[in-house]
Order: sequence, then C-alpha cells, then structure tokens
Amino acid sequence: MPSRIFITGPAASGKDRARHALMVARVCNQDPRCSGILHIIAARMGVKPDRSQLQALGDALRSIYGDDALARYADHTAAKRASWDDDARFVVADVRLPAEGKYLRSRGWIGIRIQRDEASRQAELVRRGEDPATMEHHTEKAFLDVPVDAVIPNDCNPEEFDRRVVQTVQRLILEHDPESQSWLNMRPEGREFGSGNE
Repeated sequence: MPSRIFITGPAASGKDRARHALMVARVCNQDPRCSGILHIIAARMGVKPDRSQLQALGDALRSIYGDDALARYADHTAAKRASWDDDARFVVADVRLPAEGKYLRSRGWIGIRIQRDEASRQAELVRRGEDPATMEHHTEKAFLDVPVDAVIPNDCNPEEFDRRVVQTVQRLILEHDPESQSWLNMRPEGREFGSGNE
C-alpha cells in the first residue's frame, strides 16, 4: 500500500514546510490537497479566491456532502492516482476538521499535527498579511480535535524541523507497514535529505 500522510495544525504552524520536507526527502511525491476541489471550482469561475472565500466555499460543500467531504475528495484523488502509479506516495497538508482526520485514518492514512508557539505563529500570520477575521473561522480552530498519530513541535531551526518531520513520518510508516523499509531506504542520487540539494 502506498504511504498516505495527512498534516493538520493551525495556520502558519509549518504544515506546508512539513509537506515540502516530505516531498524533498521522497517520502511522499504527490499532494492531492483537500482544498483542491475548492481551487478547481474557483478556477473554473475565473477567480483567484482568498482565504475567506475558500472557507465559505468549503462550508457550502460540507453543508451538502458532510464534514468529511474535502477529505473524501483527497482520498478519492489519491486512490485514482495510485491505480495507475505504483510509486505514488501521498501527503495532504490541509486537514482541518476532526471528521476529515477520522475519515482519512479509516482509509489507512497516517496523521501528524504540527505544533508551533503562539508568538511565532502570530508573527508569521502578520508577515503573510492574513486577515485576522479568517482565523476565527471554525476550520482554523478545530485542529486540536483531529485524531493524529504524532505531534511534531516546530520550535527549532528550519533544517532541524525538516529532519524531525521526515524521521517521525518514516518511523510511523514503518510501524504501519514494515515492508515499506525497502523504498524508504531508496533515494535518487543527489537528493539525499539534508544534503543541501533540496
């Protein structure tokens, strides 16, 4: 079975950096984002949505299809890709609700939560120019109730954080599927994680 990892945590905690670290280390190689369907809808309408518009669109889809609708989209996308790509290994970095985490775990996904101190997180939100009102949305507050297999603190330099993420996820993959050891040890030449080539 291909590795399937989901990441949760508050905005500006380091979820995208964790996703990138897993991609660079080749632990994962595809990202079927939960919010992918939201971006597809917006693109078909010819708009570039901001966070509040994505939140409203996500709420509309959940009101029709259930709280796990976006996770089902990501899982379906991953299953479809895995049906024709034997090397597909997935990471989804935008799981926000408990129902999404529960659904993905029921489908064999491994979950991690990124934890960052509030002062650093708030500074990053200001740097990004995020609208504080969007941080009050229910999808920005429910992450603590998302079931996960590990919590990874983002309280160190970026390189050490990357190592923590990769090592933790590799350990979790091996715990769930000991036969994955063979591909976890394989790295394309020049792409060894931490070699400076990322």
